[in-house]
Amino acid sequence: MSDLSPNSSAFWSPTIGKSRQGKKVRADAVLKNLCPAAQEQIAQWSNQPAERDAEGQPIKGTGGVVFATQQLAEIARQFSLPALRVSSATLYEFLDWWRLEQDLEISFAREEQVMAKTGDKKKAREAGETLLMRLGLAKQDGELIEIAARVSDSRRGLDQKDEIVSLKRQQVGQKGEQLKLEREKFKASIRTKLEAGLDALFEEIKGNTRAETIFAQLREAVAKA
Repeated sequence: MSDLSPNSSAFWSPTIGKSRQGKKVRADAVLKNLCPAAQEQIAQWSNQPAERDAEGQPIKGTGGVVFATQQLAEIARQFSLPALRVSSATLYEFLDWWRLEQDLEISFAREEQVMAKTGDKKKAREAGETLLMRLGLAKQDGELIEIAARVSDSRRGLDQKDEIVSLKRQQVGQKGEQLKLEREKFKASIRTKLEAGLDALFEEIKGNTRAETIFAQLREAVAKA
């Protein structure tokens, strides 16, 4: 079993994966291919407060993204992983992606919670989408709002397809019931005509014991048809 502590090479080695946004992560997007724990560690480093001078003013070039890139550079040196030496621009792009992944994770968790409670797939979807939209509005995150709207439209299309399939199944079922009813009517009509013909035949054979026995068997067969 691999050692996945932050002090191991395996912890910081990229693996190709798929994001919550449904897109395959590029092989060269190193930070996006790190394990979730490593990605969270980078996010924590990026939130590191800047150092302050004697007057209490933030010292430029310390803390935040600068601190995170410095930590990654040290990891790259320690474990011979040069791909972890990234620019501030790359790190900013990664952090935007990572925060979106977290929001989507929260949304999907909400869906699973509602699904477990109600068993209603549509309600679960709507709960997740509503939460995602609220997160976007609260953060004033245009990209998150756009994704929430896109997901909602896409899933609404799926729901409509499900409804169409369900309606078609109902129509097929109704046609089947109608056909069955028409068959029963046809059989009843034939039986009525047969019974009328048998009544007429009985009048002709009445008194013939053997013929009456055969006739009784014929009438029984008609009744069972």
